Amino acid sequence: MVTVRYKKLSSGKFSAYLDIYSNTVESKGKRNYEFLKIYVGKDYSVPGTRITESDKDNLKIINALRNKRENELNFSDHGYKQPVKINYNLLDYFDQCLAKKFNYKLECLIIHLMRYFPKRDV
Repeated sequence: MVTVRYKKLSSGKFSAYLDIYSNTVESKGKRNYEFLKIYVGKDYSVPGTRITESDKDNLKIINALRNKRENELNFSDHGYKQPVKINYNLLDYFDQCLAKKFNYKLECLIIHLMRYFPKRDV
């Protein structure tokens, strides 16, 4: 379970953090905190607190991060692994395709990509 909590700072603002509570195999709970370094003007953990215009964007970011951590926690609790993004060089892939079967348009594309992106991976 992931809960958004707020800590009052000496400046009068509130710092948002995630209170992450997860059950282990032995049914003992483990609690972690993740400080987001996002600051708002009020403590929004109390239900019914009106959201100020200046805090709307920050609260959207905070809720998106909370949902992301909740999904990660649910995936790991049920034994699933989230798919890992694979970094694959596009030019290497095109070279492999060109080795299988020659294609003039693909060769031109490779030449142009090498010309405009000589040091960057595409």
